[in-house]
Amino acid sequence: MFLSKPCFPVTVQKEELEGIAKEALKERHWHNFKISSTSLVFSPFYFFSYDAFFEEKSEETGALVVKDTQAGSMALNAVSGEFDEGIAGIADSEEPVMLKESPAPEGVEVEVERASISESEVKRISPIRLAATLGVARHNVEISKLSLAFVPFWLLSLQDSSGKSFELSVNAVNGEVLESEEIPFREKGALELTGETISELKKPSAWLDYSKRVLARIAGSGILHSIGKALLTNRIVQAIILVIIALIVFWPR
Repeated sequence: MFLSKPCFPVTVQKEELEGIAKEALKERHWHNFKISSTSLVFSPFYFFSYDAFFEEKSEETGALVVKDTQAGSMALNAVSGEFDEGIAGIADSEEPVMLKESPAPEGVEVEVERASISESEVKRISPIRLAATLGVARHNVEISKLSLAFVPFWLLSLQDSSGKSFELSVNAVNGEVLESEEIPFREKGALELTGETISELKKPSAWLDYSKRVLARIAGSGILHSIGKALLTNRIVQAIILVIIALIVFWPR
């Protein structure tokens, strides 16, 4: 048997990873990169439900009475011991199953992480940590339906054209990129900035915006106002400006 505990299904296939990586890296200005290696990691998580109640003193009797309750679900990483609400959410749409063989395609390395936290430890520490998060006493939190299941993650090693490399983790159940905010920003080069400006100026709305900003700066400066007026009333300058506009508008993208 491949795993001794239930596992959530791998619904994101290897062929989809390049597109997912492109979307995530595009926001950080990474475009020219390749996936140098791909592996599938199965991480153990404890899933459970919890109920909490909030108390206050009665003005009449002074006794504690329940004023509100809260119920929810949570997942705890069985390796790091950290809570993960995002992982808890996958249990709402998927059911873990027993795997008899690896779901990874041929040639893909598979790693199964070992749980370093026992079920008894989860029962002891989870109510305490939830109580601190919710702002209630420890005895006001109960957990139930505790179970261990593996969650699959794609681990990608990426390398850009300059040789810089980094890793990307993708939830193999829902395609979510983990810790995308930790991907380093790449500074855009001069050619990229120039190309973006030219593409932007092909839009009539952009010309209107740029024109307003230029006119505002000219109007706010006496020297610029004089220079601008002299240039814009010169027929040769006007002809050059028209040629530049035509080149920008009709130049192929």
